[in-house]
Amino acid sequence: MSKRYPDKYAARGRLSQPDRIPIEDIPDILEWRNEVNPGDLERIRADLAMHHIDAVREFDSASRTLTKWLIGLTGALVVLTVALVYFTVQLSHPPKAREQSEPARTTIGRPFL
Repeated sequence: MSKRYPDKYAARGRLSQPDRIPIEDIPDILEWRNEVNPGDLERIRADLAMHHIDAVREFDSASRTLTKWLIGLTGALVVLTVALVYFTVQLSHPPKAREQSEPARTTIGRPFL
């Protein structure tokens, strides 16, 4: 027995209102499906379909937002990775010009102090 719609008259009364049936009320109204008109059942199905369409649109919107954030995060990680590779290569190979401009200072077998 439904708390919101304790009898078929309450369910029929809600179905006679023109506004969309809230998704929470649909299971309670469907308890009286054998007592309501076939046209009212079609209205319940139509309202339920509209709720499903709204849910899909909301999911699509949230999915697009998440996709944009993930693309941005991926781009930032690619830039960070390229920068790290560049600096790693620079630090692992000393510049050639510095090696050639500073010859080793030694005197007869001993390093110059």
